[in-house]
Amino acid sequence: MEHGTPKASKLLPSNAYTKLAPGEVYRPIVSAGDRRAEVTLWSVSFGLLMVVVFSAACIYIALRAGNGIEAAIPIAILAIFFGKLRKVRSTILENVIVQSIGQASGVVAAGAAFLIPALYINRLEVAWWHIFLATFVGGVLGVVLIIPLRKYFVKDLHGDLPFPEGTAINEVLVTGESAGKSSGKILLASFGLGAIYDFLVEGVHAWNPTLTTKTLMGRAGEALSNLRIDLSLNGIAALFGLGYIIGLRYAAIIAAGSILSTVVLVPMVYLVGAHAGELSFAGKTLNIGTMSSGAIFAEFVRPIGIGAIAASAIIGIIRMGKIILSSVSLGFKGLRGGAANIDVERTQRDLHPRNVLLIQAVSVVQMALVFFIVAMVEAGDTYSTAQCLMFALVGAGVGFIFSF
Repeated sequence: MEHGTPKASKLLPSNAYTKLAPGEVYRPIVSAGDRRAEVTLWSVSFGLLMVVVFSAACIYIALRAGNGIEAAIPIAILAIFFGKLRKVRSTILENVIVQSIGQASGVVAAGAAFLIPALYINRLEVAWWHIFLATFVGGVLGVVLIIPLRKYFVKDLHGDLPFPEGTAINEVLVTGESAGKSSGKILLASFGLGAIYDFLVEGVHAWNPTLTTKTLMGRAGEALSNLRIDLSLNGIAALFGLGYIIGLRYAAIIAAGSILSTVVLVPMVYLVGAHAGELSFAGKTLNIGTMSSGAIFAEFVRPIGIGAIAASAIIGIIRMGKIILSSVSLGFKGLRGGAANIDVERTQRDLHPRNVLLIQAVSVVQMALVFFIVAMVEAGDTYSTAQCLMFALVGAGVGFIFSF
C-alpha cells in the first residue's frame, strides 16, 4: 500500500479507494436499485438543526481563531447516534442526507465570518438583509456551480484524489451501520467538557488561558518585547479541538507561519523602520519606532499573510484549469442530450444541466439586483441610476467568479 493511501475498509468494496482499472466498475454498498429511505422528514429536519447549531460553532471558531473548520465529521457521528435512538432506526442514506445538509454550515459560515467583518473594519454600514441576501444568493450559486464538477471529480477520477475528509466521513457513515452508540456519547461528552472549560476560562475568568513570553520570562521577556518579539499561547478548548480536527501536519504549518511572523517578520520591520520617523503607508501616517509588536503585525505582516492566501488560491485555480474546463464541458454536453437522466442509474443522476444553468442565471440576476438596490437605497443621491447599474453588473460578474 502506498504511503497516504486509506486503509482498506472491511465494509466497503476493495476498490473503494483505489484507481479503477480499464473496464472495472465500482459497486457501492447501496446499489442503484436500493429504495431504502433517503430524503425524509427526519433527515431534512435534523440536517437543518445541525446547520443552525454548527453554523454558530463554526462562526465562533472562525472569529476566535482565524481559521474555519468543517463540521461534516461530527455531524455524521451525531446523525448516526440520534438515528439509532429513533423507534425506526435511520438508514445510511438518511444519515448521508443529514450530513450533506449540515456540512453546508461550515462552508457558508466560514465565508461570512472572513468577509463580513471586513465591511465593519472599513466602517461601512451594513444592514442585516444585506448579509442575509449576500450569503443566501452566494450559497445557492456555490451549490449549483459545483454540480457539473461532481461527475468528473468523484466518478471519472475515482481513486485519483484522496478527499481525506470525505474518506473520513465515508468511514464514519459505513461503520455506523454496524457500530454501537459509543461514538455519539463520546462526542456529546466532549462537547460538554469543552463548554464547561471555555465557560470557566472566558465566562467567569477562573484562570488566564493566555501565556506570553513577557509574563513567563521576566526580564528576558521584557528584553525580547523591546525588540518586538512577543510570543503568546492561548489554551482554550475551541483551539485544542481545532488543532485536533485539522491534524498535526496543518496545525504545524499554521504554527510555523505564526512563529515566522512574530519572531522574524515583526522584529525585522521594527529593526528597519524604528529610526525612520513618521512615514505614510496605505493611507496612514505611522511611526514604527513607537508601535507595539501587535500593531506592526496588524499593519505590515498580516497583509503579507492575506496576500499569500490569495496567491495560493489563484495558483490552485490555475493548476486545476484543465480539470475545471473538462468538468464544465460535461455540463454543456448535457444541454445537447435532451432528457439527460433517462436510463441513468439513480446514483449517477444530477439535476438536468438546463436546470443547473437556469438556477445559475437566476442567482446571478438576483445578485445584480442586490447590488443595484443597495447602491440605490443606501447611496441616496450620491450615484446616478447608470452608475448603480454599472456597480450591479460588475458586482454580479465578480461575485460569480468568486462563488465558482
